[in-house]
Amino acid sequence: MVYPAILINRVSLLLCLDTAMLVLLCVLECLALTGLDVHVWLGFALCPLVLVHVVMQWQWFVTQFQRIRATRAYRVRVNALLNLGLLFMMSAVLGDDASGRTRAKAKRTRRRRGRG
Repeated sequence: MVYPAILINRVSLLLCLDTAMLVLLCVLECLALTGLDVHVWLGFALCPLVLVHVVMQWQWFVTQFQRIRATRAYRVRVNALLNLGLLFMMSAVLGDDASGRTRAKAKRTRRRRGRG
């Protein structure tokens, strides 16, 4: 079977993008390996990769939302609610973790300066 060159290039790009995000996420999980400053910058570097990933997969999102609106889509709706709940929980955990690290860093800085 012959595939168009554009499709092969798109799949290759998505594979590279997803692999880069996976490697970056694995490195981000090991704070002791990178240190806080590098960890923060790697987190910033992950943001545009995620944005490009979402834009390139937008048709998948559209299809999923259309499936949710179908009449007998009970299982699809349950999966969507579970995924949405997971998204909110992970956002809360990561947001709390990031703000906790920021507060801890500010506290260490104040102690070094003799103010706290």
